[in-house]
Amino acid sequence: MNSLILGLDCGGTKTSAALATIPNDATLEIEFEILGTGAAGPSNPCSVGDEIAFANVKTAIRNAFTAADIPLQSVASLALCMAGIGRAEEMRRVQQWAVSQSFADRILVTEDVEPVRWAAQWEAARTVRREDSAFCGSWERIVTLISGTGSIACCTDMHGTTDRVGGWGYLLGDEGSGFSIGLLGLESAVAAHDRLRV
Repeated sequence: MNSLILGLDCGGTKTSAALATIPNDATLEIEFEILGTGAAGPSNPCSVGDEIAFANVKTAIRNAFTAADIPLQSVASLALCMAGIGRAEEMRRVQQWAVSQSFADRILVTEDVEPVRWAAQWEAARTVRREDSAFCGSWERIVTLISGTGSIACCTDMHGTTDRVGGWGYLLGDEGSGFSIGLLGLESAVAAHDRLRV
């Protein structure tokens, strides 16, 4: 018997949802089956506020069910990974809202950098199981980097301790992000324009 699961990547530009199924006896050798994906507008609460962010999360979930041609329903597990909720109180607020919506029996809320690390660990574990000599053994540290609308870098050691830099938002940092690169381009364009007028 398969269980429905949902994964959401909630960023400053868009929200992406994936509805999948996985056997209850799944192992690292069994792949997820993606049934449908959905998208919506931005869902970083720091950028657009809770109301718009939460509405876009619901829209992305609904669109994923529509694409899968499955009636909207509660699923077994939901991972909601959202930009702009790096502090415990922010995660707690989003967790409480998600629970109130009855999206899933089990709900995990975390910041958006976490699934990058999870994917690296999962793939590394699968690689080791295949006895690929290039990747055998455990990793002492995992470095994860997001460079989307915003940017953040984290280093997690084998004990689960994480150091992070960046993630301060477009007003204070986010170097290398899409917003930062776009802003630099616009600054260069207006500077060139002004020099032509002098």
